[in-house]
Amino acid sequence: MERDLTVGIYRAYDYPDLYRQTPGRKGMWQDVRFLIDKMTMPCDILVVLNCFCEEVEVDCGEVWLIVQEPPIDNFPWVFEGHDTYTRIYSPFCPRSSTSRYWPSHGALPWHVEMTYDELKALSPPEKVRNLSWITTNKTVFHGHKDRMDFLKSLRTSQVEVDIFGYGLRSEERRVGKECRSRWSPYH
Repeated sequence: MERDLTVGIYRAYDYPDLYRQTPGRKGMWQDVRFLIDKMTMPCDILVVLNCFCEEVEVDCGEVWLIVQEPPIDNFPWVFEGHDTYTRIYSPFCPRSSTSRYWPSHGALPWHVEMTYDELKALSPPEKVRNLSWITTNKTVFHGHKDRMDFLKSLRTSQVEVDIFGYGLRSEERRVGKECRSRWSPYH
């Protein structure tokens, strides 16, 4: 009998609860067991979200990095300090990159206030709108400001779009309203 693959998850933040993204909140996905924030346990693969923010000793076979931030100077670890990692998923891959680098989006956890089981139990909603956009009103970095400029141009255009997200229509940020659109990018 084969044993489960054990994947540790290291992150420097505690919200959202990543276990809610697994069936029954048990940290299992088929034959993969996730250990979230339990760095004292041995694992086959340790997945680091963003970077090590402290010195951590772990007992694992491989260490993977998932970069969740944009490749800008505010986050130097996006560009350097990758010697520890056997695989790097990042929006930035050096031109001289090795097979350790895999192009990837930010792989952010969902911020929907429902569990995997609650989402799975829902019936698909009727698609009554064409387009919605899930975003945020953050304006900390240059890309945030570009996004707000795009949002401003959308609101003054002929495009019919429903806007949802943090600081915009967060009181309606519940599964349902944004799911009634045929297309709903998240940015």
